[in-house]
Amino acid sequence: MSDLIDHPVRLHEDPNRWRGTVVDATDDKVKVQWPDESKEWIPGRDVTTDV
Repeated sequence: MSDLIDHPVRLHEDPNRWRGTVVDATDDKVKVQWPDESKEWIPGRDVTTDV
Protein backbone atom coordinates (compact mmCIF):
# COMPACT_ATOMS: atom_id res chain seq x y z
CA MET A 1 0.00 0.00 0.00
CA SER A 2 3.03 2.29 0.21
CA ASP A 3 2.47 3.22 -3.45
CA LEU A 4 -0.57 5.21 -2.23
CA ILE A 5 1.43 7.62 -0.05
CA ASP A 6 0.71 11.24 -1.07
CA HIS A 7 -2.34 10.16 -3.12
CA PRO A 8 -5.80 11.61 -2.49
CA VAL A 9 -8.39 9.04 -1.38
CA ARG A 10 -12.04 8.78 -0.36
CA LEU A 11 -13.91 6.10 1.58
CA HIS A 12 -15.85 3.55 -0.49
CA GLU A 13 -18.87 3.55 1.83
CA ASP A 14 -18.99 7.33 2.31
CA PRO A 15 -17.93 9.01 -0.96
CA ASN A 16 -19.41 12.33 0.16
CA ARG A 17 -16.92 12.59 3.02
CA TRP A 18 -13.90 14.82 2.53
CA ARG A 19 -11.07 13.76 0.35
CA GLY A 20 -8.02 12.85 2.40
CA THR A 21 -4.37 12.24 1.62
CA VAL A 22 -2.47 9.07 2.44
CA VAL A 23 0.45 9.92 4.73
CA ASP A 24 1.59 6.43 5.77
CA ALA A 25 0.87 2.83 4.82
CA THR A 26 1.41 -0.77 5.86
CA ASP A 27 0.73 -3.94 3.87
CA ASP A 28 -3.02 -3.70 4.43
CA LYS A 29 -3.80 -0.28 5.95
CA VAL A 30 -3.36 3.35 5.02
CA LYS A 31 -3.10 6.36 7.34
CA VAL A 32 -5.24 9.15 5.93
CA GLN A 33 -4.94 12.81 6.86
CA TRP A 34 -8.22 14.65 6.46
CA PRO A 35 -8.57 18.40 5.73
CA ASP A 36 -9.20 19.12 9.43
CA GLU A 37 -5.68 17.73 10.13
CA SER A 38 -7.06 14.61 11.86
CA LYS A 39 -5.49 11.29 10.88
CA GLU A 40 -6.79 7.75 11.03
CA TRP A 41 -5.71 4.28 9.98
CA ILE A 42 -8.12 2.69 7.51
CA PRO A 43 -8.03 -0.75 5.87
CA GLY A 44 -6.77 -0.32 2.32
CA ARG A 45 -9.78 -2.13 0.92
CA ASP A 46 -12.04 0.64 2.31
CA VAL A 47 -10.50 3.50 0.32
CA THR A 48 -10.56 4.44 -3.34
CA THR A 49 -8.22 6.65 -5.32
CA ASP A 50 -11.11 7.50 -7.64
CA VAL A 51 -11.59 11.05 -6.36
